[in-house]
Order: sequence, then C-alpha cells, then structure tokens
Amino acid sequence: MFNNGDMIRDFTYIDDIAEGSVHALDHMPVAEKCSNGVPYKVYNIGCKVPMQPGDVYQTNADTTKLEAECGYKPHWSLHDGIAEFMKWYKSDKNPLR
Repeated sequence: MFNNGDMIRDFTYIDDIAEGSVHALDHMPVAEKCSNGVPYKVYNIGCKVPMQPGDVYQTNADTTKLEAECGYKPHWSLHDGIAEFMKWYKSDKNPLR
C-alpha cells in the first residue's frame, strides 16, 4: 500500500491494455497530416504505479479519444479482471507456479 492508501487509481486489466495498444497501432497517424510531420498520437489506456514524487492524488483513465479514433473501449471490470487474473494465476499457464 502506497501513500497510506490515501490516493485513487484506476485499475486496467492487461488484456484491455494489449487490445487497446493493437487498436492504436491499427490506426497510426500519417506524417503528412500531422502539424510537425511526426506521426504520433498519445492515448490513455490506463496505468497503475506507486505514488511518485510530484504525482497527483487522484487520476482516472479517460479512454474517450481511443474509443472515438480507434473504435476500442476497455471492457473488463475490476471484479472480472481480478477473477480472470486469479484463474490464470492458479493455472498451469502461470510460469511462476
């Protein structure tokens, strides 16, 4: 527990991160259409790390841009994601077992 539990975070299931990344790769911007000629876009898929120096107290993932431009919205709920992780963790697919 970091910051004595006095913070708010979104939790994003790994399959949503992977699938969102693939959707973003499938919708790469074209350099000629970018103001600086560099083909890049930044999407907020979600992230979780411990409280860092200069970090803010509350963050929430906003996937509106990812959904509008790439047609993808994460679908795993926290409850279902934890259940799926536990199923994997207990399975023979977990290399740490």
